[in-house]
Amino acid sequence: MQVLVVQWIERLTPNELIQVRLPARTQMIMNIESSEENFTLKKTPHRQLAYVESFKKFVSTHPHLILSFKKIEKEIESKVKENGVFVNGTFEEKDYKITAIDSTGSSEGQSGPLNAYFKVQAGGEIFFVKRIPGYFKQGRGVSEFASMQRAKELLKDLDNVEVVDFQFGYQDKKDATYFVSKWEEGELLEKYLERLLPTTSSKAGNTEISLIADHEYERIRKIRNEIIKKLFVEFKDVSAHNMIYCLNTKKVIVFDIHKRCVEE
Repeated sequence: MQVLVVQWIERLTPNELIQVRLPARTQMIMNIESSEENFTLKKTPHRQLAYVESFKKFVSTHPHLILSFKKIEKEIESKVKENGVFVNGTFEEKDYKITAIDSTGSSEGQSGPLNAYFKVQAGGEIFFVKRIPGYFKQGRGVSEFASMQRAKELLKDLDNVEVVDFQFGYQDKKDATYFVSKWEEGELLEKYLERLLPTTSSKAGNTEISLIADHEYERIRKIRNEIIKKLFVEFKDVSAHNMIYCLNTKKVIVFDIHKRCVEE
């Protein structure tokens, strides 16, 4: 009976798998303490799935979302295979808008792997989707989900610091991987620091504007260094290019970092 159950589970799509309640011996549920919500992990011999409860509810009220994404993903893959170049632009399917973006978040750029990232607009929400492994092909969907949860725990005492609002992770033995988070509006922290440098007093002279830039540069640099200090022991590739600065909230958001010991 157990074998039949597992075989049935393995045939489910991610959309179906997120909705089903697995028998106790084929799943592990993590009830991690959080002021927000619990995280659930489901494992079978060939696949892993992790999500927050709010994302499961969102998918259940938008039953065509994953199928629509897969349809557009397949269309883009076909064009990439045919032409070998980035496919830019926004695709619409039912009530959803899916934009192919590059590694900088631009819908017109060509930085990073071919069509590995997407901006998905659905039901008043905006999500970021990554469909490639993280750091040097390590840290696939569920592993990145777990890494973000751990980073959130380590950074919880730092003011004006958050990790990306992770929602969903998926990976399987066929090398498919997806990581989903809420979309964050902002600027890469390293780019923001670079913009500040020309107006600091050492570059622009001792003016009121340059002194303000001095203060901002040192404030942001201090936050960056505190983040690196907290994460360096356990995580790879922790630097300003894995952080976003949100001008509206004045917060630094950490993303795309991976634990040094990754379980695949």
